[in-house]
Amino acid sequence: VGIGPRAGQAAKIPGLFAGIRRNHLLGLIYFDVNQHQGLYHQDWRLDDNSAAVSAFRAGVRSARRSAAIKRRGTNAPGGSIQPSGQ
Repeated sequence: VGIGPRAGQAAKIPGLFAGIRRNHLLGLIYFDVNQHQGLYHQDWRLDDNSAAVSAFRAGVRSARRSAAIKRRGTNAPGGSIQPSGQ
């Protein structure tokens, strides 16, 4: 995936991670490229956008917390989170 700077990277990144959770994906590969060839000329990288980097880091932290909770219990639709061993 990638979010172009014109789309508002920092504003769109939380939605990216929400979609990952909503669709029960295991992860993502971010298109971290400054693209010059073809029809599209965009810098997909987040490096020069501190707000986007912060949003991406927050999304990763949130995903890691969710994964830790799921490892400890069940978070299936209609289910509840239970501590391990119960």
